[in-house]
Amino acid sequence: MPIQLVVWERRDGADRVDLGNAALAWCRAARAVEGVHSSKFYWYGPDTIVFLTEGETVTFDAPGGPDSMAVN
Repeated sequence: MPIQLVVWERRDGADRVDLGNAALAWCRAARAVEGVHSSKFYWYGPDTIVFLTEGETVTFDAPGGPDSMAVN
């Protein structure tokens, strides 16, 4: 099963809570896509989040919204 690994770093003006909320929303959007079995995020230090998404296809683009784009 293919996986995708994505790394987000917090921008200087972004709040960690906002980053965490955007990561949660991104994972929920990813899991709503047909063919995606799992999407989770992990904190990799105080300013970095790593996403691990598993599915039936090699490439995956979760729908991003203004909230997620503002903090990644």
